[in-house]
Amino acid sequence: AKVSEIRRQALLTGLASHAELHYYLLTFTIGHKKQDRLNRLIDINTKAINATRSGKYWQSFKDQIGYIGTVSTLEITVNLNASGWHPHKHVLLLTTKPVSEEEIKNYFSDRYLKAVFKYGGYATEQVAFDVEYAKDYQVAAEYVLKWGAMEEVTRSHLKKARDGGYSAFQLLELAAKGESWAIDAYREFEKATKGKKLLTFSHGLKEYLGLDDLTDQEIAESEEQDTDWNLLAAIDWDTWKIISKKHLAGKLLHVARLNDTQQINNFFQDNGIDFRT
Repeated sequence: AKVSEIRRQALLTGLASHAELHYYLLTFTIGHKKQDRLNRLIDINTKAINATRSGKYWQSFKDQIGYIGTVSTLEITVNLNASGWHPHKHVLLLTTKPVSEEEIKNYFSDRYLKAVFKYGGYATEQVAFDVEYAKDYQVAAEYVLKWGAMEEVTRSHLKKARDGGYSAFQLLELAAKGESWAIDAYREFEKATKGKKLLTFSHGLKEYLGLDDLTDQEIAESEEQDTDWNLLAAIDWDTWKIISKKHLAGKLLHVARLNDTQQINNFFQDNGIDFRT
């Protein structure tokens, strides 16, 4: 939870500081059956995605879209009574040029499908790849907060799975209650994900966004720095709903970095919100 929150806040601040960027949420899914082992599914999914981001066509596409980088995470749920393990990757693609969802789908979809088959997996064109465009950086910042995008990226392990399945931490709760099948499933999850990062940044992206280079382990072991926190405003729920509706959360946090209550009051006034600190 600590790593998730610190990564989430840092990424939110980084994105809010670069209004020149365009954001696309990509989802890569792989077919799965009850008998498929999780480590094999993860391996196929990862290799297939990597295959779409290599070679001369990828270099050409990067130039075409003004590629800056990607942030990715692996989400895993399981339904042992139906289709088994369901790993899929969420990738936040950052570019300097506006590109249509269709152009991105045309590039990734067919290449990803062919790579999945090449590495021994299977998928269908209808569900293997999906892309969603965030129209501006404020919407992208909302993704960081709740993932239409980012909630799935930084807190995927906490989510309750859909369709009768379970997230990893739900399995752990059941295991603690003595459910033998949940113990076995969690052990498989643990072995398949050991050593994997919560978030994976493409080369150079952390530096571009001004993020620190601490590892997840270093964050987890760090001391809480309560003295670094300064309460600037206590926002009531009704005001927060207005902020969310106007997609202003990211911009507000960006203003808060200035550590100036007058700037925050100006933010509310400029956006027609009746609130003062």
